[in-house]
Amino acid sequence: MPEFDPAQSFSLSWPSAAAGFQFTFADLFVAASVALVLAYRFGWRSTLSGTLAGAGLVLALAAVQDNIGPGLTARWLSPLLLLGLGAYLIYQFMAGLSLRDTDQPVPSGDTVGWSRAPSLPNAVLAAWAALAQGPEIADGWLGASASIGAASASTGLALGLAILGLLAWACGSTGMFRRIPAYALDGVSACMVTAYGSCFLAFAIAAV
Repeated sequence: MPEFDPAQSFSLSWPSAAAGFQFTFADLFVAASVALVLAYRFGWRSTLSGTLAGAGLVLALAAVQDNIGPGLTARWLSPLLLLGLGAYLIYQFMAGLSLRDTDQPVPSGDTVGWSRAPSLPNAVLAAWAALAQGPEIADGWLGASASIGAASASTGLALGLAILGLLAWACGSTGMFRRIPAYALDGVSACMVTAYGSCFLAFAIAAV
């Protein structure tokens, strides 16, 4: 680990912040898209509470270790979570697709789970997701902090969060999720999380 330099650590440089953004945004995007899927299926309240709990645990681990990268939890935990969630969403997609050719109403996206009441099992699932991807984000931030300073790394991380927040707000304000049939959202979500899980599993196997 490079020697601590207070001047570098607490000084902010926008080019360095852009580098910090590059360090962390890919993992942030994966985590945010998985959280969106969980919120869509299991309710935003459970997802928010579980994500905060998982993020808190990741921060606690980061406070006591120099490196909490994928070797701790994410190497195998993240692929198992994502592939399991993908299998569930494929099942939901097939079940919803079968309603198309019947007289039964096809649920729209906003009738599935956005406003579902908080549930401990669903919150635990969201916490698991945060714990699976959180070490990757924290490790990226720690690496960026060591090379460009904590202030610039934190600014880059905050910039990524702001971009994802604006993107989520823009998509939600269009009402697109309310117009798309639930089974179509399930199918898109299944493809996305299964692709993530397969990619991470390949990385884990290659690292053995």
